[in-house]
Amino acid sequence: LSHPNILPFLGYSNSLSQTALCGIPALICPWMRNGSLSQYLEENPDQIDKLFMLLQIANGLEYLHKNDIVLGDIRAGNILVSEDGTPCITDFGLSRLLKESGLTTSSAVAGSLRWMAPELLQNEKVTNASDIWAFGMMIIVSLHPSTWLSVVSY
Repeated sequence: LSHPNILPFLGYSNSLSQTALCGIPALICPWMRNGSLSQYLEENPDQIDKLFMLLQIANGLEYLHKNDIVLGDIRAGNILVSEDGTPCITDFGLSRLLKESGLTTSSAVAGSLRWMAPELLQNEKVTNASDIWAFGMMIIVSLHPSTWLSVVSY
C-alpha cells in the first residue's frame, strides 16, 4: 500500500512478541511526532484546517476500500499526524492480525464503542459501510469536540 494518508509499513519485529504482544509481531512504522488526530486537534484548536484534514482522511479511507481493506476501527485515535500536519490512517493491520489469530482485546472494543456502526453491536461483520459510519462519527467529534465531552450515551 502506498498513499500519503496511510501510515507506511516499514517492517516488523518478533523480538517483542514473546512478552509484550502475546506472540503477535510488532509492526514498525515511521514516528509521528504530532501524535494522534485527537491530540493534534486538542493542542492546535485554532491553527488547523479541520475540513482539509478530514478530506485527506476520506481520501485514505477511499484508497483502502478500493484495495478491499476494511478498517473496522476508524477513529481519531487511529489517525496519526506527521510533522508536516498530514493525517495518516493506522492500525488497520492489527485488527486483521487479531482476528486471524483468534485473540481479542477488550480495550480496543471499549475504546471504539462510540464509533461503531449499530450493526456491529449485534456481532455483524465490519464493512465499508461500517467504516463510513465511524468516519462520520469522527467528523462530528473532530469538528465539535467539546460538545461530546459530557455525553454518556446516545
